[in-house]
Amino acid sequence: MKRLLLSLILSLPLFCSESRLIVDHRLSPYMGAQDLLAGYRLLMKAEDALIEQKTGLQPSLARIVELTAFWTPLSGITNVVQHEVFGHGYRIRDSYNAAVESYHFDWPDPYGDGGGVTKFFIGDKMRFGELIATNIAGIEAQEILARDVKMGWCVDQRIDGRMADLYFDGRQAFWLYTSVTDSVEIDVDGGDGQADIFGGNDIKAFVTALNFIYPEDKITVGYLRKRSLLNFIDPATFYSVYAFGYYVVCGTPAPFPMINLWGVSYLPNYKLSLSPYGLESYVENFFSKNNRPYYLYVRWGDRGGNTYWGAGFEGSTLFDWNWGSLGTRVDIWQQPDFFKNVKLFDVLDGKASAAKLGHGQRWGGAGSLIFKFHMTQKKGHMDFFLESGYKSRGYLQGYALNNTVIARLGLASKF
Repeated sequence: MKRLLLSLILSLPLFCSESRLIVDHRLSPYMGAQDLLAGYRLLMKAEDALIEQKTGLQPSLARIVELTAFWTPLSGITNVVQHEVFGHGYRIRDSYNAAVESYHFDWPDPYGDGGGVTKFFIGDKMRFGELIATNIAGIEAQEILARDVKMGWCVDQRIDGRMADLYFDGRQAFWLYTSVTDSVEIDVDGGDGQADIFGGNDIKAFVTALNFIYPEDKITVGYLRKRSLLNFIDPATFYSVYAFGYYVVCGTPAPFPMINLWGVSYLPNYKLSLSPYGLESYVENFFSKNNRPYYLYVRWGDRGGNTYWGAGFEGSTLFDWNWGSLGTRVDIWQQPDFFKNVKLFDVLDGKASAAKLGHGQRWGGAGSLIFKFHMTQKKGHMDFFLESGYKSRGYLQGYALNNTVIARLGLASKF
C-alpha cells in the first residue's frame, strides 16, 4: 500500500507548491491544515490521473455537477473538521482543565445542514482566558487553513477551481459565522449573557466574554458582523470566486495575479481576527520567488483603552543544498496578560472580576527552525520534514497558550 501511494504521488503532474503530512504535539491547527490540504490535493491529482479532463470554452454540466456534488461538500466537511477537531479540539487538548467528550458532524451542504459540534467537559479550575481562546479556536483554525491554501497558490501562480470553496469558507469564516448569528443584545450585567458563553455559538460566546473583560467598552454581534466585512479586503477571495467559474467554463486552473516587485511576486491583504483580548487587525504579505513562499504579517488592535500588537515572518526554505534545506519562522508580540489565574466560574458567580485580564502588558515571542532532508533521488520530490523551536506564554494563532517547545515532523512532497 505504501509503495502504491508513493508511486501514485511520484507519477502525478507536479505543482510547484509543497504539501506536507505532519504530526505535532496535541494535533495543532497547523498539523490539521497541512494534512487535510495534502489529502485534498491528492484527491485532485488522482482525479486528473484517472479521469480525462475535457476542456473547452463552453459551460460544462458535468463540471457543475462535479463541483456542487463532490468538491463543494468536501470543502465544507474539510473546514468543519479543521474548525472542530483542530480548532476547538486543539485548545481543549492543550488545557489541563478541560477534556473533549465527543464530536458531531452533520452531512455537508447540499446533503445536509453542514456544521459540527464539539462537546467538552470544563473543570472548576478553568481560567476565563482559556475559555475565550477555546471559543474562538474554530474560526482561528479555518483562517490557518486558508492561509496555507493561499501560500500554495502564490507559488503555483494559479488556482484550481476545485479548491475555491475550500479557501473562501476558511478565509471568510468570521463573516460567515456572524452572518448566521442573531444580533441579540447580550446583557452580562443582568446575567442574561452567561448562558451564551456555553451556548455553542462561538460569536455569542466571544461577545459575552469580551463584555466581561471590558465592561466600559462593550460590543455586540451586529458590531462584529459589520467589522467582519473588512475581511473582503483580500484579492484572493475574489480570485477564488472567479476560479470557480473559470473551472466550470474551461476545466483548467485560473491564473493567480500577483504584483511583481524586482522579480518577487507579492500579494497583500487585510484580515480582522478574534483574539482572547479583543479584535486584531492583520496586514498579511505573501511573497513568492523561485517556487518558494514567504509570509510576513503585522497585527495590532485596541480595546478598553489598551493597545496590543505583533509581527511575524515565515520562510520554510531560505537556504537549499543538495541534501536538504533550512528555513525559519519568527513571531513577536506585546499583548494584555489575558492568561492570569482568573477562574471562569468565579467570574460567572460574581466572586472575581475579569476586567483585569484586559490590562497589564506582556511581551512574548516564538521562533523555530525548519529542516527538510531530501529522501528521493529527484531533489524535492519527497522530503523528511522537521520543525523545532520554542514559544513563550501568550496568544499566537495555532500555538499553545503557555510557554512550549515547538516540534513537528513528517513528510513533504511537491505533488
